[in-house]
Parts: sequence; structure tokens; C-alpha cells
Amino acid sequence: MSKEGGFFKGLITGLIVGGIVGILYAPEEGEKVREKFKKKSKKYRKAGKKLLTEIEKRVEPYIEEAEKRVESSVSKLENIVEPVKGKIERTMDPVFKGVAEKVEPLREEIKNVPKRAGELTKAVKGEKRKYFKGTK
Repeated sequence: MSKEGGFFKGLITGLIVGGIVGILYAPEEGEKVREKFKKKSKKYRKAGKKLLTEIEKRVEPYIEEAEKRVESSVSKLENIVEPVKGKIERTMDPVFKGVAEKVEPLREEIKNVPKRAGELTKAVKGEKRKYFKGTK
């Protein structure tokens, strides 16, 4: 029982001491706290902007160098690709022309398929009549 009593005495003492310390160190009035917060936030905002400006100044030369290198690389690639592109076009043009020459007659034949199908149907019906006269 003495152990339980000691715990409760410590708990009560801690609550009292904590309350007193809390009252002594309590924050200022709400308006004063907001004013301090506002001043500090402006201070930190200015410091942040200043830091950002400093970082931009330090990084800018690296960005410019990277842009120059990218532009140079793109230019080099264009110089490599353009001749190859030209060779491919010169090589493929005859191939495309040859394919086009062979495809064109096929297009004409395809256009005539319905007409020819009608002619064949008539011919088959005529042959059927010729050989199967009188049957159903």
C-alpha cells in the first residue's frame, strides 16, 4: 500500500509543479504571438528569396554550359543523320516507284472486280441453262 501511495503523491506533485511551470512559461498573448510570427515569417521569406537568388546565380553558368553542350550534340547528330537520310531516300525512291508501278495495275483490276463478277455470274447462269435445260 505504501508503494501505491507514493505513486499518487508523485503524480499529484508532478501535476502541481508542471502547472506552475506552465503558467510561468506560458506564451504571450495571442496578438503578440501572431505579431512575432509575422515578423519572423517575413524575415525567413526574405532569407529564402535571397538564398534562392544566390543558388540561381551559382547554377546559371552550369545551365548555360549544359544548353551549349545539348545544342552542340543536336547539331552533330543532325550532321550525321542528314546524309544517311538522303542515302535512304535515294535508295528507297526507286523501290517505291517500282512498287507503285506494280500496285497500279492491281488497283485497276480491283476496281473491275465487281464488274467482272457480274459478267462471270451471267456466264455461269448461261452455261447452267445450256446444260441443265428443263431441270430445276
